[in-house]
Amino acid sequence: MKKQGKHLAWRWVCFAFIGGCLVCAAVLPGCRRSLGASVSGAVTVDGKPLSKGTVLFNPTGQGPLPCAPIQPDGTYRLQTGTIKGIVPGDYVVTVVAFSCMPEPGMTKQEVDAARLAPTRYGSKDTSGLKVKITPGVNVFNIEMKSR
Repeated sequence: MKKQGKHLAWRWVCFAFIGGCLVCAAVLPGCRRSLGASVSGAVTVDGKPLSKGTVLFNPTGQGPLPCAPIQPDGTYRLQTGTIKGIVPGDYVVTVVAFSCMPEPGMTKQEVDAARLAPTRYGSKDTSGLKVKITPGVNVFNIEMKSR
């Protein structure tokens, strides 16, 4: 009977160790404060603040896609998933903003009328907004032209 008790106790120790490892693996990545760089700035169209939408920093190589909601005052602050900041490197910036979410059945004219940011800035192939992010604090103001 004593052997069985030792095995049962040892099993609980193993389960506790594995459980602790799983908790650490789930919690510790969220404890990181930054990914090496922070990026913030203002978004304007023809010099006027854009009051809503999303800013995306598309990596030119492999890597996660940092993004940020545009605040009512036109500012943004990037994060990557749930982690504040961005990995330093080269990015192509895109901006997507609509007055209302496009719905199935809307015509192209209706979708275009709902756009707050010019169409070309919504694609990494046509935005023309390229930036190199360095470690530390970065400020990148996004100045879009409607024409």
